[in-house]
Amino acid sequence: MLARSAQAARRVTVLLRIRQLTAALSFAAVILSSAGTVTGASSIRKHIIGSGLGRLRLTQVTAGKIDLFLTEKEEDLSAKRINHLRGYLSRAFTMARRMEKCPRPNPVTDVPKRKVVKRLPDYLRPQEVQPLIAALKPKWKRLFATAI
Repeated sequence: MLARSAQAARRVTVLLRIRQLTAALSFAAVILSSAGTVTGASSIRKHIIGSGLGRLRLTQVTAGKIDLFLTEKEEDLSAKRINHLRGYLSRAFTMARRMEKCPRPNPVTDVPKRKVVKRLPDYLRPQEVQPLIAALKPKWKRLFATAI
């Protein structure tokens, strides 16, 4: 009996949350609901909600405004992080369309992804092998020597 009432309470909470989101047409409310993790929600609060873009209504957000917003972030964030923000924005518009709060196409699709430069792996150099093995405890030396 308690399990059923707990499930019912959770359903009511989720329904109330959905109603709150659908009642609010602000872009900030929809985008925050698109975050899949606590870290994502934190990034959204820090970078998007407090910005001019986060204060706009869904109908006011355009591809140009999103691109300008992301370009301004290039000074402080890496291309990978900017692409994360772009993804949050895209998911928010997808969610808004699903909730029938934004009938137009997703403007983020017209905003290009930033190119992420892949770093080359930094392998152990031949001159670093001896000092590494010398620094290990005796029980680990054979294992590392075999692996190297």
